Amino acid sequence: MNNLPNFRFFHNKNADTLDIVLNGADYDMDSDFMVKIFEISKKAGKSVVTFNFPFQDRGEESSSGETMPEETEALKSVMNFCHSKDYKNIRFIGKSLGAILATLFLNNIKDVEKYSLIILGTPLKYFPKISFTGNIYVIQGENDKNGGVKEVKEAFNNLDQNKIKYFEIPGADHSFRDPETKDPIFQEKALEILSTIKKILQNRKSAN
Repeated sequence: MNNLPNFRFFHNKNADTLDIVLNGADYDMDSDFMVKIFEISKKAGKSVVTFNFPFQDRGEESSSGETMPEETEALKSVMNFCHSKDYKNIRFIGKSLGAILATLFLNNIKDVEKYSLIILGTPLKYFPKISFTGNIYVIQGENDKNGGVKEVKEAFNNLDQNKIKYFEIPGADHSFRDPETKDPIFQEKALEILSTIKKILQNRKSAN
């Protein structure tokens, strides 16, 4: 449990699911949007953890590199602290850079059915090739600078499309804001979809 980053953890002793909320480069764990995501998981009865990337706590602007070694170690430390191995299901909820980190981690796991990935804004220019074969859910702004759902589908064409569900928010940019005013008017819609995704995931698990 060494080198733990600044983190927030809610433990529900009755939960069989751990949600791991990974923020974007411009959204630390105390930002309004990330706090609301955390609360959605908490109110749904899940255990949930979120943390700042080390570069954010240092007041820097960039991650540790393409493979994110420092952030990966921070993630593993937090997962160990939370006893993630004791949970039946683990769901990564990644905003942009956080989705990249989640993908890098998931590409190297074996127990695929235990994990799922929810992407909030796909940074296609920097996104790694996905080899993870579990369930993936994508929430994308129509006016995301990286492209909308059409472009994400093209980038993910190597994956089993039956295991991916896409949601596009009309008019929204990469952070679910108005592209011109930067007013976060579409973030509530993203959160609404996120709540729906959690129900979809619950239903799928119940059916198995």
